[in-house]
Amino acid sequence: MTSSFYEYFSADSLHSKELYESIPEQHRPRLETNGALNKVEFTVSGGSQKPLGSTIMPIILTDATTGQKFCIKLHALVMESLLMGMFIGDGGIDFIESSSWGGGTVTYAMSFWNGRKAQVVYRR
Repeated sequence: MTSSFYEYFSADSLHSKELYESIPEQHRPRLETNGALNKVEFTVSGGSQKPLGSTIMPIILTDATTGQKFCIKLHALVMESLLMGMFIGDGGIDFIESSSWGGGTVTYAMSFWNGRKAQVVYRR
């Protein structure tokens, strides 16, 4: 199976320290701790947290239509604790054309800068 790699960077991505550290050390992206990282305000649950650092997090997905694997790279803030392993906000994510929810799945239609399209199905 051939892999195609797409790249996308988003500042609207939060990853838990636990998820980040679950990546084997030899494959784990470097955590950038230099620079001013502002607190992240949580509007739904309240409170705030200062990120531990930031990194470029590769996420491998499979196109549900073709079975082809591809990778997106997200700029991620790594947080001490989150209610879930990863949170990707809607702001600034231009490659997601639409999403549909139902029957325990979420289907995302994606369209990338190079004209390539993909459909990803998330099942719980």
